[in-house]
Amino acid sequence: MKYLMIFIAVLSLLSSYSIPATAQDEDCWDYEDGNVPIVGICDTPDVANGVAVLGDYAYVADNSSGLQVLDITDPANPRIVGSVVTPDNAGGVTVSGNYAYIVIYHGLQVVDISDPVNPQTVYSMDIGDLRDVAISGNYAYVSGGTWGLYREYGWLKAIDITNPARPQVMGSVNTRNLAFDVEVSGSYAYVTMGVSSGYGPGGLCVIDITDPRGLEVVGDSGDIENVWRGGGLAVAGGYAYYIGQQGLEVGGNFAIFDISDPTVPRITSNVVLADIPMGVEVSGSYAYLVTYYSQLYVFDITNPFYLHEVGNSIIPGHGRGMTFDEPFVYICSADIGLAIGWQQCSEVVFVNEIPRPGLNLAVHPNPFNPQTTIVFDLLQETSISLDIYNVAGRLVMDILNNEIYAAGTHSVLWRGRDERGRALPSGAYLVRLTTEHGSQARQVMLVR
Repeated sequence: MKYLMIFIAVLSLLSSYSIPATAQDEDCWDYEDGNVPIVGICDTPDVANGVAVLGDYAYVADNSSGLQVLDITDPANPRIVGSVVTPDNAGGVTVSGNYAYIVIYHGLQVVDISDPVNPQTVYSMDIGDLRDVAISGNYAYVSGGTWGLYREYGWLKAIDITNPARPQVMGSVNTRNLAFDVEVSGSYAYVTMGVSSGYGPGGLCVIDITDPRGLEVVGDSGDIENVWRGGGLAVAGGYAYYIGQQGLEVGGNFAIFDISDPTVPRITSNVVLADIPMGVEVSGSYAYLVTYYSQLYVFDITNPFYLHEVGNSIIPGHGRGMTFDEPFVYICSADIGLAIGWQQCSEVVFVNEIPRPGLNLAVHPNPFNPQTTIVFDLLQETSISLDIYNVAGRLVMDILNNEIYAAGTHSVLWRGRDERGRALPSGAYLVRLTTEHGSQARQVMLVR
């Protein structure tokens, strides 16, 4: 029954995605043409928490199912060809050379992937509650933390992986709060921080890794308030792109830090998100965020002092993470495993001057029961569509379909029902407004 339901869900997801001719012809995605075209989907045994791609294979950290190796030679038909059991849940994976480094709940597992069909574990080490791993040269830098009733703190450890079968911890340094995601650039490691329960000041910690035996915290920015945990990090061009989570029912932050002087990380912009960010990647002039409630957001980062959302797309299921490997984006989903879609076209010129500020899409009350009002602004007469999606990315209600609306403020009532008038169950839904000039989406919670 489980596999029948998954099969039906996958068919429904694929049917809800339109693959525009331009995307197929150009091997890329233009957000103005609709949702990101999904090329292929591979259901993994458990929850896909993270993915790394090398050559013709994708390596998925699949929670209790360990490491799953997928052959992606044919992106339309990705298939599992190998796997490795992990002693605890696999939460992330990084690949370097012939080895995969898997983040497990209490340590690091090193897997020889020289034969992807027959991967072999060469070492497992218990080094505490691990959250992320980054590889630079002959060292793996792992982040994690120590939880306690009265005290908690994070740490970064440097592990010598010259011989991956015999890794050795060479140095360690504590961070102000729990350490989550880590990225390495040059002589520095950048770490996101948060807390294990409640909310506290999150931010970015900068660690000098010039001497792996003598790691040193040289910069610490606690500028992000009310952070539950660090959700992801990307470093590019003198800037760090940080996402922080504020809880599964709250949302999160997307912020840019100027790290031109690593000892004084300085926040340049910060936006509050209605959705929970789960992963961030940067490519060219754009940052891409995948969220828990089935969204892929595109931000223009040309001006680091002004984060500007220029597009978004519904993605299959609850997002967990993503990675790029041209020309594809690989999206981890808690519901269906790994989804492969086209990347954003690099030559697209975004229409971002009129429609984005003009929509002002809002939903209130939120949460709601039994009905809520959807409000939006139009700067000019336009054809609009207003749709409701569930967290699996499936269209459940088409409220407005290419109807002409005049300029001004408008409101539409939604009674929490689907196309057939049936009451929908409690949960999160996405309200998406699409016009001739752009689109916006908002998360809404239905509580029965």
